Amino acid sequence: MEITGTALQVFFSGEQEPPPTNGNVEDLTEQSSTPEYASAVPNPTTDPEPVSPEKVRGVIRLLQEGHFKGVADVSLRINFFEELNAIEQKEMQAVVGDKVSGIVDSAGSDVETLLGLEGLTEEQSNGVMESQKTFAQAVNQSKEEFLASEQPSRDDLIIGLTSAFEAFVTSLESVLLPPVPEASEDDLIPPENMEPEDPPIDSTEDESANVIEPEPILVAENNFQTFIQDLEEAFAIALNELTDALNEIKVLPELSEPMGNGVAYDKFLAIYNQLLGIETTDETPAVNEPVDTVV
Repeated sequence: MEITGTALQVFFSGEQEPPPTNGNVEDLTEQSSTPEYASAVPNPTTDPEPVSPEKVRGVIRLLQEGHFKGVADVSLRINFFEELNAIEQKEMQAVVGDKVSGIVDSAGSDVETLLGLEGLTEEQSNGVMESQKTFAQAVNQSKEEFLASEQPSRDDLIIGLTSAFEAFVTSLESVLLPPVPEASEDDLIPPENMEPEDPPIDSTEDESANVIEPEPILVAENNFQTFIQDLEEAFAIALNELTDALNEIKVLPELSEPMGNGVAYDKFLAIYNQLLGIETTDETPAVNEPVDTVV
C-alpha cells in the first residue's frame, strides 16, 4: 500500500477505514491518559474544514508527550509523519551544522600550529595546506549531502567524514614523513659460511676516537608524528560527540504497546514501518521493531 499525502489523509480518508473506530476518531483516543486529549484530535465529522496549524501542533505536542496509547499512538504517528519528520530533520541540521563545522575548524587550527613549527620546508607547507583544503571540501560535501537528503542517513554521514579524515592523514604522512627504504634481500640474508669480521685495530688511534657519537635526533620528524597522533585523537573525540548528539535526538517517545485491539494495531504498525523503510513479513511481526523515532 502506498502512503501519500499530508497529515490526516491516511487516518481520515475514505480510502483507509481503520477497524473498529466506526469513523469516530475519539474511539482511537479513548486510551489516552485524560479525556480532554481526545477532543484535541481532529474529527472529520465535526471538523469539515481544513485542520488549522494550531490544532496540528497541538496533536503533535501531545504525541511527543506520550499521551496517546495503543492504536491511537501508532495511527497518529502515521498521520503526522511528514510533520514529525520535518521536526527531526530540523534538529539534525542544527546538530550537524554545528558539530561538522567544528571538525573543520579544529583541523584548520591544528594545521596553522603545524605550519609554525621549525623544520618545515616550503614544499611541505604547501602540501599541508592543500591537504587541509581537500579535507575541508570533502567534509563539507558530506554535510551538504546529509542536509539535502529527504531521508538523511546518519551512518552515511559518519562514514563520509571518516573516509575524508583517513585520506587527510594519508596525504599528510606522504608530505611530512619520508618513505622508509625497503630492505633488500642482500641486507636480510647474510652470505653462507661468512663470519663477521672484526674491525682492524689502529694502535695509533687516540682514546677520543673510541667514543661513540649519539645519533642525531630528528626533531622535525618527531614533531610531525606527534602532530598526526594529536590530530587523530582530536578527530575521534569530535566524531564521538557528533554521534552522541545525533543519537540523543528523539522526536517521539517509545512506541506504546497494543491495548486490546492487536489486529488494528498490527495493521497500522505495518504501515508505519513502511514509512520508516523497515521491511517486515507476515512470519515476522513488526511489533518489536524499533519504530520509536522518525528517520
